[in-house]
Amino acid sequence: MTPRELAVRVDTPTALTWLEGALAALEDPDHELTVAGLRAAFGWERLPWYKRLVYRARIRASLGEIRAVLGDPDRRFADVDDERAEEIFGSADAVPPAYAIGGDRVYFTSRFAPHDPATGRGFGPKCRAAMVLHEAVHVFDPRSGEDEIHVSEWDPRFDAMPPDLLVHNPSAYASFAAQIHARALEWPREARYGAGNPAL
Repeated sequence: MTPRELAVRVDTPTALTWLEGALAALEDPDHELTVAGLRAAFGWERLPWYKRLVYRARIRASLGEIRAVLGDPDRRFADVDDERAEEIFGSADAVPPAYAIGGDRVYFTSRFAPHDPATGRGFGPKCRAAMVLHEAVHVFDPRSGEDEIHVSEWDPRFDAMPPDLLVHNPSAYASFAAQIHARALEWPREARYGAGNPAL
């Protein structure tokens, strides 16, 4: 199975399940789980109450865009060989498991592989689903790759980011959807999925 096939067959269905849960949660914005997810992912407590309706609509729209990308893998997902990825990122060590080009698609490298406990290489299914969801944001949001926005949910800076940047942050969407799916009222960095927790 190629990395793309792994993403399509195994990880995209998981990511889509998370997305549906996240969209449903936004329909009940005062529920404690929804509030907890919005607080952890989008800095809700730092957002004035009168802006929340607009921001919630923006988050809902972006989740819909993610669903559109993930629902069109024939056009939006591709494998890329290591040599080409190294040309783009400058060295073999810098090549990520997946990356996206805005307005184009998500590319999967040989590093997008199941986690191997013996070697520590690869990534677990929750981690890969979070990656797929994260990379989909880069396809449609041109601001998502800006240095001040593209901050991992594992980076201590993430929890202090202003909401107007978080609504463009791919990690915020992956974090929110995963937290809602996990039904976790607390979502500390060590609990989050993604490259920072590769065995999950």
